[in-house]
Amino acid sequence: MFEHFIKIPKKTKHSSGKYFSLSNIKQAFNSNIIYLSILTLLIYIFYMALAYKLPRFIVGFYLGTESMASVMLAVIAITGIPCGIAFNWFYIKLHQWVWVLCMVLNALGFYLISSARNTFVLVVGCIVLGAGFGIVMPYIFKSISLSVPDQLSNLATILCLIMMDIGAVISPFVISIIAKNSDKALLSSAIFFGIITLIEVARNIYTNLKHKN
Repeated sequence: MFEHFIKIPKKTKHSSGKYFSLSNIKQAFNSNIIYLSILTLLIYIFYMALAYKLPRFIVGFYLGTESMASVMLAVIAITGIPCGIAFNWFYIKLHQWVWVLCMVLNALGFYLISSARNTFVLVVGCIVLGAGFGIVMPYIFKSISLSVPDQLSNLATILCLIMMDIGAVISPFVISIIAKNSDKALLSSAIFFGIITLIEVARNIYTNLKHKN
């Protein structure tokens, strides 16, 4: 069906070194891309804490069984889908401030989850977190497309995806150093996203003042 309905553009031949010259690599890995890749690494380190700390948290605070964690993770995923789909609408309305909104929702979601002592607060926290995290990757990909020429976006995207995978892998080790208790680990994620919120607010204000001057 894909081959029947979708027209594949014909490949054009390029010289072997055209897209992998030193100057192009420098363009693809410019300061903004480096910042985004480091940010992606940190985001996934702190976000993935949810996957392995939430079951222990729910059981430890008598909010349900381990299966309840699967339900809450599903709630987060389902909530994130419409937010990801609506990303362009958010971006048109808020521009770079959509990222600040995203970080605020992530910080608030993790805080509500970490402080939840009843199911209602836990569910609300998961919904808020899902709404925030549904915007994360669309914004990162959007920022990549705005930071490098189209022909170099693949290189920049690969770097961020590698950082995402590394963040997910090393997350248990990093979080175990920061906090042993499940509630403290989830709270550390809330603090991280809160700090990123402040950094992004400062960056946006600086950028706006720079453009005015």
